Amino acid sequence: MLSLPLNLFALDQDAAFKAMKDEMARNKQKLYMPGFAKPFFITYTLEDNNKVDIMASLGALIKDEQESGRMAYVNMRAGTPEFDNTAFGDPRPAARYAADGYYGVRSPLWLASDAAYLDALEFLSKKKAFKQQRNIIDVMPDFSKAPVVNLREPKNEEIFDRAYFADAARQMSAAGKDFPKLKKFIVTISYLNNQKYYIDSPGSSYYNNTVTIAVESGAALQTKDGFDIEETSRAVYASVKDVPPAEELVKKARAFAAEISALYDAKKAESYIGPVWLENRNAAVFLDRLFGSKIANTKPFWQEKDEDDDGAGYLTKMLGLRVISNALDVYNDPSAREFKGKTLAGFYRLDDEGVEGKKVNLASRGKLVGLLSARGLVKGQKSSYGHARGSAWYAPREEASNLFFIPQHTSADMKKALIDECKRLEMEYCLKLNSFDDASTSGYKIYTADGREEPFYGLDTSSWETRSLRDIVAAGDDTAAYNFTRKYRPPSSLITPSLIVTEMTFKPATKKPSRPPMVPKP
Repeated sequence: MLSLPLNLFALDQDAAFKAMKDEMARNKQKLYMPGFAKPFFITYTLEDNNKVDIMASLGALIKDEQESGRMAYVNMRAGTPEFDNTAFGDPRPAARYAADGYYGVRSPLWLASDAAYLDALEFLSKKKAFKQQRNIIDVMPDFSKAPVVNLREPKNEEIFDRAYFADAARQMSAAGKDFPKLKKFIVTISYLNNQKYYIDSPGSSYYNNTVTIAVESGAALQTKDGFDIEETSRAVYASVKDVPPAEELVKKARAFAAEISALYDAKKAESYIGPVWLENRNAAVFLDRLFGSKIANTKPFWQEKDEDDDGAGYLTKMLGLRVISNALDVYNDPSAREFKGKTLAGFYRLDDEGVEGKKVNLASRGKLVGLLSARGLVKGQKSSYGHARGSAWYAPREEASNLFFIPQHTSADMKKALIDECKRLEMEYCLKLNSFDDASTSGYKIYTADGREEPFYGLDTSSWETRSLRDIVAAGDDTAAYNFTRKYRPPSSLITPSLIVTEMTFKPATKKPSRPPMVPKP
């Protein structure tokens, strides 16, 4: 039973869609309050999740659990296509837990539809008052039409062998026993099988069955100087076939344990301004933080309290300007399934507003030339390119899916490229970063004279600025795909080479040393 497909006992597709369509037909006809605006666009989404969590520490299994859950959520637009309740405040779908069978799906949709309509009327009223109060005149339509599309992806028949991965987690975590300086070494392997059903009031429908497997090693130690360090190495796969064999996972876990153990004798970081080498996944984390998250939300929500920061939507204000190094082109393509044989977590064919996902060029030679688009358009856009993504936690908004960063030129030896940049700036050493915890980032000093590497810890990277995107001066010939999963953002992929940024500013973390345990580690 442990080796059976985890969606074996999932909902019947036809029964789920019938329940959704029947309730949609009823609400399209009967859901309105006399004297108030009628809903003109409704979306139903049903997610059927099966999850396995495996955890091991120092060679022993400490968790092996499977759980399942179903959630139905409803997004609704009331008013007119020119002016509706969306893009105001903090809109969220009405969500309810769903169950088995026809009525187990239909009943929560009925309740969620009622709640969504009342929320839509409330937000529409507040938005009208806000528009009048602020004397806003030049407003783009909130809703654009799109062709009706009906698509069904095949059901994922891959098998997640719990016994195999539990044994892999045990072997990986056993590496921690060989490094006595570590206070803990824990390995977690999580598997999520998500079946997503979507329909909307115009008649579009979509079924998609994705999986994600997250393999994570977590290590902690206290340095010789008394500073506590916790580091994580994480890889996400969107297909079981993409997960490396157990012996390779063990090898990677051992290398990570050795890397963190070496920080015991490391020195705390000093203030630094200069070149930084971001290798492999670290480059993807950097680009996700400074580009991926800030290209989202093309049509910023109106807020009752004015906000002027560099969060979601920040880069969209810079159309036509150079936002990233002119050595890079950037595009977003939700229709891309794989890159170099690796399945991309950001793949989809129909977005969460019933529009087929299409490729869009975002940056050419560093200049922002395009934007993500959804049903609510901004000036210069004529139609949605299907980039609306949402969840049970928030209403659909423009979000990146598969972001490709394509270099104009590449370097085969990035360490040499870093040292050359250090020499040009007449610096004693430059940095290679290994992690991106705001509280304590570790890495290596690479000395210009002889290339030797010296580990450090305790660098504060919380003050990263988007200007660093424009300071990228070198890209490796190692372009690869990196998948990401987050609690409040949909899965995505970044395809990027390793990078060198010519100037980044850091200061030491303010974290203070702590008292060591009174009794040493056994």
